[in-house]
Amino acid sequence: MNPVSQRRRGYEVVGARLELFSGPDISDEGLQAACFALENAVGLANAALASFGKHHLSGDQQDLLREIHAIDATAASLNERSAAR
Repeated sequence: MNPVSQRRRGYEVVGARLELFSGPDISDEGLQAACFALENAVGLANAALASFGKHHLSGDQQDLLREIHAIDATAASLNERSAAR
């Protein structure tokens, strides 16, 4: 992980106090990092699935490719919504 980003995780400055917390980070920056990770995970999982299909499955793979393209299209739509935030 990015060390600059890591330094800003787990605490929040409130007035003159420093408040520590654990659990999900629902700040704008935390949500941005989570969306980035999920968007990349979908792309990498689809690439792995396509590679597996190409090298380990026999027969017609058009249904698999259509599903992968549909997932990619949905992920691209979610990425656009995420970027608009």
